[in-house]
Amino acid sequence: MWTPWPTFSYAWLRDGVVIAGQTGVTYRVQAGDAGSRISVTVTGTKTGYATKSLTSAELQVPAASTPTPTPAPTTPAPTPTATPGTPTPTPTPTATTPVPTPEPTAPAEDAPFSAAATPTIAGTARVGFTLSARAGVWTPWPTFSYQWTRDGVAIDGQTAVTYRVQEGDQGTTIAVIVTGTKTGYVTQAIPSDGLLVPLPESTPEPTVPTPDPTPAPDVAFETVGTPSITGLGRVDYTLNAKSGTWSPWPSFSYAWLRDGVAIPDQTGASYRVVASDVGTSISVAVTGTKTGYVTQTVTSPGVAVVATPVTPPPPAPSVPFEATTTPVIQGSPVAGSPLRVETPAWTPEATAYAYAWARDGVTVLGATDATYTVRRADAGSRITVTVTGTRSGYKATSVTSEPTAVVVDALDVPPAEPAPSPDDQPFTDTPSPTITGDASVGSTLTAETPAWTPRPPRSPTCGSATASSCPAAPRRPTCRLRVMPDRRSP
Repeated sequence: MWTPWPTFSYAWLRDGVVIAGQTGVTYRVQAGDAGSRISVTVTGTKTGYATKSLTSAELQVPAASTPTPTPAPTTPAPTPTATPGTPTPTPTPTATTPVPTPEPTAPAEDAPFSAAATPTIAGTARVGFTLSARAGVWTPWPTFSYQWTRDGVAIDGQTAVTYRVQEGDQGTTIAVIVTGTKTGYVTQAIPSDGLLVPLPESTPEPTVPTPDPTPAPDVAFETVGTPSITGLGRVDYTLNAKSGTWSPWPSFSYAWLRDGVAIPDQTGASYRVVASDVGTSISVAVTGTKTGYVTQTVTSPGVAVVATPVTPPPPAPSVPFEATTTPVIQGSPVAGSPLRVETPAWTPEATAYAYAWARDGVTVLGATDATYTVRRADAGSRITVTVTGTRSGYKATSVTSEPTAVVVDALDVPPAEPAPSPDDQPFTDTPSPTITGDASVGSTLTAETPAWTPRPPRSPTCGSATASSCPAAPRRPTCRLRVMPDRRSP
């Protein structure tokens, strides 16, 4: 078993000597082989592996022998029968004549070829050149086999019509034995004249070498793709090589070119355009390689590299972008109450707005909506809002509202009077109340309520007093107030 599996050639040997023309996988033993030892040399060849030859064990062909005549069978004499009263007769011997065995009929002999030319060799006997065997004219035309020899000794595995001269052939004579075989004719082997392969130091003959008539061992690709380049020829842009369609598919290598000259160290499938490429043409040479095929290089069309155009900034708009009104805050500046801004108008009209609420000019973090709920922390401050309008192609502009009144805490705001019912009648006489007492911190003030017309019903409470502690009618009720410090003072 060979691994990997190679291509085999055969050479049959008689007593260790190559039998001319016997290069098939089978061999028919001839009469001349009698008494000899037959063996076969098998040579395995495969691209990328060293050629190797192995010879089988020998088989002994028996020597020819003369057939021995076989004697004819004899008929025995009859045995006499004894008759009573008479003596037993004695048998008389009878002579027998042997019948000779006929000689085997010899097969008809093969006829020789009527014409068998001496073969010739075409080509130059130099290392690396290929020699070709020419069989000449034979009559009738047979099937040919070939065996190349070096100084008269068969070269293992060299049984093709061509032979490539090797370095080991220098200083030797190369010849070829051409064997013609045809049914009914005597197989004939004729050697050619030899060609001397000169040594390296010898002076070559001043002749023009004969072109090699045989094709190169490698074959051309069935299909060779046309490479192309994708990308823009601008500085800092990347160009990419496309190899095209090849059959069979090879391995690729790349070489980028600037005006047809290879760019040093640029052998990848892509190339980044540099400033020195401006004004030149960039192309790529794609080379396809595959074992058993001729290496081929194809260059793509070039891509012109131009300077990257500078885009000027858009011209400033001729119409100014500004607000035509001031934002207005709606709502009461009381802790817990919502404020809302009326967005002003812009010329030309803004497409988006942004809001920023501020307390005494300091931006309130997170307050970026069109509404704002007043906080207790805002008490004693004034609230403003800044509205910013934006529009594509225009510079954003901002406008700030007028400040609100001072924000008060909800605890400092007196409760609102209940809304009157539509059926209620107005009082006809409502004199103003009066306050008695010393208006100093810690003292008590008393509200004096005059008589109203008509008289309102008695209140269940009077200030902080309960109903039972209020003066009985018709005395006017009084309420006492305690003066407290102003909590809004710093």
